[in-house]
Amino acid sequence: MKLLRSDEENFFKMVGHELRTPLTAISWIFQELEKKDLTPAQRAELIDLGTRASAKLGKAIDSMAEVAGSASHIFQFRRVDLFRLVAEVMNEAQPVARQYGVTLHLEAARQTAKIAADPVQLSMAISNLINNGIKYNHKGGAVTIRIRRLLSESMAEITVEDTGVGILPSDQRRLFTKHFRTADAKKLNPGGTGLGLYLVKQVIARHQGTISVESIHGKGSAFRITLPLQA
Repeated sequence: MKLLRSDEENFFKMVGHELRTPLTAISWIFQELEKKDLTPAQRAELIDLGTRASAKLGKAIDSMAEVAGSASHIFQFRRVDLFRLVAEVMNEAQPVARQYGVTLHLEAARQTAKIAADPVQLSMAISNLINNGIKYNHKGGAVTIRIRRLLSESMAEITVEDTGVGILPSDQRRLFTKHFRTADAKKLNPGGTGLGLYLVKQVIARHQGTISVESIHGKGSAFRITLPLQA
């Protein structure tokens, strides 16, 4: 697939946006490791989480370097196990969830869903949705990720549902537009860019998929992605 300038720009924006997640996780892990009352098991778990976060950070940096040094292509599609990909993304988000006091859940049918995807790009898109569900939530809240096959449509569906602040109906229509941020988002995360959901939509579109949102202000949101299954 030939490199498109818009793909290149969106790729760097997405990676730059997602670098915040492992950096936040690593910072939190160091803070936790400074505590003197940790058990050996707790310390070992934190070290494991830190290793995973560092690996994610390194992968993102390697991807940026590869793109910067090559004019080949951005999206590299291959056969991907969707359950495994989503599970890995959720595990990488665990340190951030703990920092915010939010619980992550994964619900999926046992059968495997194979799709044609760029694992780096798709992982970053799903990571964005999960991390939004964490950051715009309440302490003690939850983010639930569901995966199911829509057999009648030969599609896979990923739902990222949170118990957070929700989105007003008037804002939902503009949610995936460039630089748009709700009033709640600006209040809870003043440093945000408003690029995350815009870039997520671009990535899903390149995967021949769709993304939509259902939300009740003050009660939470559910983002649904559909992607074509691969035989």
